[in-house]
Order: sequence, then C-alpha cells, then structure tokens
Amino acid sequence: MQFGMAEFRSMVHGLVAETRRMLMEDLLFGKRGEDVPAVPWHTLRDNPVDNRPGWSFLQDQRSQLPVNGQMWLFDRVGQDEATQARFIRPGTGMVPDRKGIEGYMSQIVEYREKLLVLMHITGGQPARSPEILSVRHSNTAKGEHRNTFIEDGMVVFATRYHKGYALSGDVKIIHRYLPREVGELVVWYLWLVLPFQQDIEALAWQKKAMSAHMWPADPSGKKWTSERMRRAMKRESVVGLGQELTIQAYREVAIGISRKYMRGSTTFRMDEEDEDGDWNEDEGAAIADEQAGHTSHIAGMIYARGVMEQSGVVASKRQRFRASSITWHRFLGFASSREQAVAGRGAKRTAAPFEVETEEARVDRWKKLRTTDVEEQLSRLYGEGAKLIQID
Repeated sequence: MQFGMAEFRSMVHGLVAETRRMLMEDLLFGKRGEDVPAVPWHTLRDNPVDNRPGWSFLQDQRSQLPVNGQMWLFDRVGQDEATQARFIRPGTGMVPDRKGIEGYMSQIVEYREKLLVLMHITGGQPARSPEILSVRHSNTAKGEHRNTFIEDGMVVFATRYHKGYALSGDVKIIHRYLPREVGELVVWYLWLVLPFQQDIEALAWQKKAMSAHMWPADPSGKKWTSERMRRAMKRESVVGLGQELTIQAYREVAIGISRKYMRGSTTFRMDEEDEDGDWNEDEGAAIADEQAGHTSHIAGMIYARGVMEQSGVVASKRQRFRASSITWHRFLGFASSREQAVAGRGAKRTAAPFEVETEEARVDRWKKLRTTDVEEQLSRLYGEGAKLIQID
C-alpha cells in the first residue's frame, strides 16, 4: 500500500466536503448551506456534570442558539409542498408516506456512516471500533452518562481505555477533539436533524424509546458493528484514495504518519509500547493509543469530573490530548486548527516536523525562483527568441 500525504489529505477533505453536501442538500433540504443557521461556536456552552436523563450540550441555557432545533426542520419542510410530500401522502391530512420516510432514513444512515469515518480519522489517535460505536450524545434514562461534549469551541468525545485494568485498577480516559469542520457536522446533525428524525421515526414506526447513541440501530433493526464500520472505512478510502483501508490498516498508517511528522509528546502510540499503562507526566509522551473500552459511561463521568478541575493530573492529561488532536488537525490541513488555542496559551509553540518540512520546501522553492533565468526557461519551453511581452 503506497500513497502520498497530499493524497491522504485530499481523501479526508473530499469526505468532509461530500458529507457536508449531503447534510445540507439531502437532510436539511438547503443549497450549499446558505440558509442553514451557523454553529455559534463562541457562545456554545456545556455542563458536563449535569446527569439529568436526556441532557446534552444543546440543553445548556447559556448557549445562544439562533434557532429552536426542535422545530426548525419541521417548519422548513412545512413551508415547501414538494418536500412535505416526501413525508406525508398528499390529500390524506397527516398519513405518513412510509416509502418517502424510509428513503430519508436511508440517507441519514449513509450520512452517519460517513460521519463515523470522519470522526475516526480526524479525532487524533485512532480508536477501536467498539469504543467509537459506543459514543453517546445524551444521558440515558437509565442513568448512563453521555461522552460527547463541547469544550472551548470544539466537540470532544471521551472514551474509556481499560487495557490492564484488572492488574492496575486504573481507569484511563482518552479524549478526542474534532476540527470544527467536522465538529459542525456533528452539531448540525444533533441540533437540527435528530429532532426531526426521531419524530418521523415515531410517526412511521410508532417508536417510543429513542437511543442516546450516535450510532443506534437502523429502523430496519440493522446494528452498527465492527464489520459494518470496516466496510464503511474500505468504501470511503477506495473512493478518496483509490485503495482499501481497513480499521487496522488505518491505525497502522496513522501511527506511522504521526511518528514521522509529529513531535514526541503528540505522537500516537501502540499499546504494546506502553504495556504498563504508565504516563510520563514530565515529558507528556504517553498519549495513549489503544482504546478497546465498551463502557463509555465511566469515561463520560470522569471527563465531567476532570473538566471542572482547575488543575491536576486529569486536566493536564486532557490538555495533552487536545494538543495532540490539534496537531493532527494541522497536519491534515484544517483551517480551523490555526485558530485553536492549545495548552500553554501565549507560549511560543514549537513547530511540528511536518511544519518544519513544509517551511523548508517553501524556502527551497523561493530560492529556486530567485535564481531562475526567466528568458532561458522561456526559450527552453517555447523556442529560441521567446520573450515576455507587456499588455497595456
């Protein structure tokens, strides 16, 4: 398997663009997102310790959301007869069009598959499939805590890492931060699409209990499994890269890339290199990599505790995870990563290896341009006597 970093970045950005297009056009019935309310990152707030059933960051009264997400898409559909006809049989009052609803739900399923791949790739250290598939956006009625949060203008999901737990008794929590270009796809979906989706599911299938998981079973009953995630990874990598990337193959690729292009403190690690699970607090080098935890409840609870702390080991580790994710975002070329504040705000940031390499290449190109004989190059390309002319 061989591909360049430019090809890899192109695959990621191509998937972001297609997922965004699908959200705007197929799920929100808009055009290029021009009439879709923007995510108010600077006013989004979250209370991680609120354990009320159904609570998510969207319920925080401090957040100044520009529209009511519970009704926005309903109102939008109701204002357009052609769109409304996709869900309600014309001339029947409120009789649902089962076929139309199933078609919309199939588009949501496809969107969630793409979003899963994006979160897996852009969050930083690659997760194991059981872990990321256990992510919840809201607290459950049974008291299980969510593990998706808003932190300083970024979406973060926290999951439990339990390798070696039986021996050490330590619970390690992995935090993965999404670039805003991907985070807004999560927020838009939860804010504007999910309320509408859940209501039409209840209308068409008389569904009463709604899942708090990001990837619940489809209306058909089909569940999200490691095999299903593997197929999604392969499909999207073939489309964007021309080669099949499985979950394990991508994990090895991501670790290899991070070792070459990222600093030691933000490099992704294989768990075999950290069998005892110890962190080197001074160097910050042990950004854990292997996440096989199935119980995200504990992860969410510990995140909630840690995010309220002003200092200490938990907060310190969280900042290291954030720094690692943002460095990965910069490597992938996300514009938002240049705006994000990292731990040690105000301190001079050391350039990552990939940034050093990019700058060296830029300087090298500049030097070559400065020493290029333009007339000689014109003659070589267009023949003897070729010259630049000035157009008035």
